[in-house]
Amino acid sequence: MIHHSITGTKDIAGFSLTAARAGEKVEIVIKGVITSDMNGFFKFIQGIYNIYLRSYVPMEQCNQFLIVRRKDKSADIYINDFQTAIAIKAKKAIKAGEPVKKEDIADIEKVEFPEITIMKSDAIIYCMRLGWKFALYFNFTANPVTSGITELNLDQVYIELGHMYRRFLFENEYNVLANTALYPKLLSDGWFPFIELLGNDYEKLSQLYEYEWVETIDEFLDRFNKKRIEEMVSSWWSKTQFVDKKEIIEAGLSAYLQGDNSGYINCINTLFPQIEGIMGLEYFKENNRKPSFPQLKNYIKSKAKQKFSSKGSLGFPDYFYDYLDKCIFEKFDLITGKRNLARHAVAHGYAKQEDFTRVKALQAILILNQLFFYL
Repeated sequence: MIHHSITGTKDIAGFSLTAARAGEKVEIVIKGVITSDMNGFFKFIQGIYNIYLRSYVPMEQCNQFLIVRRKDKSADIYINDFQTAIAIKAKKAIKAGEPVKKEDIADIEKVEFPEITIMKSDAIIYCMRLGWKFALYFNFTANPVTSGITELNLDQVYIELGHMYRRFLFENEYNVLANTALYPKLLSDGWFPFIELLGNDYEKLSQLYEYEWVETIDEFLDRFNKKRIEEMVSSWWSKTQFVDKKEIIEAGLSAYLQGDNSGYINCINTLFPQIEGIMGLEYFKENNRKPSFPQLKNYIKSKAKQKFSSKGSLGFPDYFYDYLDKCIFEKFDLITGKRNLARHAVAHGYAKQEDFTRVKALQAILILNQLFFYL
């Protein structure tokens, strides 16, 4: 670990957001995150480099750094190879010492530095590189001159660093959700950034819609073979809500794995009612009454927010509520001819035959998997 200690550093109150002449007011930001594709990043990073790093590392060799500026005006500077620990929710069981891939991550909760001591009175500047991009976090809130706050909330700092890392690592998912042209196309076909899809799967899926190659979606669906499905559902039986319906669920999964239209029809007819049933029974246990559909949607959203409590978490509770409303609990209307494949149309036999597809069958499995992570 490359570590340098310096003394007598100048006070940094924050970064100026506006230019000002002597005597004029200037806006200062004392905490934030900025990435290398945002305006102002290179001014920020150049200023930090000039003050703290120029004497220790050529700019082109600096991939990450952590600067901990102490109350006594000393600073500890760590460059490139210091240890970073990331607290995650895992999609599957992971053994000690096993490599963890992006596709194994269901959420990122915190980022910490196990070898480095950070105190509540410190200021922090952290820069990380991922691929060809950089992200910079800075926090000067322990500076009483500008903020009136005398101590850092270190746990909150680590959560904020986790949020930065998560947004950076899963940039595609967040960009798709913010894309007002692309995301509605995915949503209209029943697709959501399901936990199982996070990473390369969702990136590939969104590309099919962005480039209008949806006719090749069977190649994408081929990723979900027998081995993949079995790995996904193996953890379901750790929760009683799924164990109580194990034979029914396994019948639906077996139907899907038949790999033909008959199997997809049976899979949908079997699994779609379980989406409502699993959460409805859970609601009844807690409230001793059957939920209305609005109550059930709000209940699922509440459960998701409890399990994925960090701001901007990869569980996407608010987006999933919208997904439930538009894709799962959508009502049919015989007068207008609106009979999209959803829970109501399937249960009452009004769904159109041509909508019982391989895509919808896989989505039923992915929805159940999403609920597993919310419970």
